[in-house]
Amino acid sequence: MNQLKNKIVVVTGASSGIGEALALESYRHGANVVMAARNIEKMEGILKKNNLQPSRSLLVKTDVTKPNECKQLIEQTIETFGSIDVLINNAGVSMRANFLDCTFETLHQLMNVNFWGAVHCTKYALPHIIKTQGSVLGVSSIAGVNGLPGRSGYSSSKFALHGLFESLRIENLSNRVNFLLVSPGWTSTDIRNRALIGNGSQQGSSPRNEKKMSTPQEIAKLILRGVIKRKSFIVHSPTGISMFWLKKFVPRLVDKLIHNSLKKEEGAPFS
Repeated sequence: MNQLKNKIVVVTGASSGIGEALALESYRHGANVVMAARNIEKMEGILKKNNLQPSRSLLVKTDVTKPNECKQLIEQTIETFGSIDVLINNAGVSMRANFLDCTFETLHQLMNVNFWGAVHCTKYALPHIIKTQGSVLGVSSIAGVNGLPGRSGYSSSKFALHGLFESLRIENLSNRVNFLLVSPGWTSTDIRNRALIGNGSQQGSSPRNEKKMSTPQEIAKLILRGVIKRKSFIVHSPTGISMFWLKKFVPRLVDKLIHNSLKKEEGAPFS
């Protein structure tokens, strides 16, 4: 992936999981990396542990739900490196709760992070990415391909992200900016441990078997290959691909398959 050499890559949600893997993988392939997340201490630990050179990395404490902090992220990137080639909107929060048990505050939080966070960062970064004819990425989910029970707010936020990116892709055809949506399958990160239940607190543990999931490193490599090839949409995992195609022809069958599969989870929040 030497096409990333000397490129400026901005990654949100970079303190753990897929975001951390994306930042490190980009750096390994020669990019200058801007890591953004709320937890600056975690990012400093990643920087030190992996010996990232200060001249090729920048850490910016960023809460993507706050427009001013997203603006500062982009301004500091331009001040430090002079341009932006790739913005990866990765920051996200999940959920696991029945819709009827969810407070409005919980649903708003999901939308604020997963959708509005991408809106804020993209709004400020896009003028600079137009100059470099670069790429804007949205890390979605198979929950953005088909709604998932017990994850209504999460799926809604990812569907909104798809609508945003598809619109922006068409708006910017003449600007030669690539908009890529990536829908990974189940991935072994702590996002499920931090998933919100109905009252907005974190569930604390995941009912799913982590050993059968993709690793963040595998997803990061997949995403960066998509950047290099300037793809517009990637669905990862056999389950996600099957869901994508079956939905077009037998949507009710897909509903039943998803229902029966997720109902087997321990403590499934629906009947």
